[in-house]
Amino acid sequence: MKGALSIEQVGFIFADALAEVISVASGMAFAVLPPEQCTEFDEVIGAMSLPGAKNGMFFISSSREAMREIASFMTGMSHEHIDEDDIHDTMCELVNVTGGNAALRIADPQYKFSASIPFALAGNDVSIVLKKNVQIVSKVLKNRDITLKIQVVY
Repeated sequence: MKGALSIEQVGFIFADALAEVISVASGMAFAVLPPEQCTEFDEVIGAMSLPGAKNGMFFISSSREAMREIASFMTGMSHEHIDEDDIHDTMCELVNVTGGNAALRIADPQYKFSASIPFALAGNDVSIVLKKNVQIVSKVLKNRDITLKIQVVY
């Protein structure tokens, strides 16, 4: 199919969508860095199923402190008033709006999807094991001391 997207291009669409969402919501600018080689997740993970022609998953992960910083910028609340629920809500909101933003940008029917309900996972040493017969693209977004990792899995 002429003009078909690669999984790498889909990853950049999600990364760019996340950078735009954070910029609009908090005024913070993030750079999209080259693909992350490791597949480790951080302390707080947000996820969304991507049901469509190809079923997939979308993940964002970051440290609690980075999410506290983003939540503070998004809500205008001071760091000390941001609790675990605020961190999880912020992560879910980022996943939800990024998924919607990416869905609008993807015209390739192979990767078209409907956004599902986002969810957050939190804890120490959280591990998500993915099957070997999937395509995974990872990206890193960085702003000074704040790092976000994304993975798109098909």
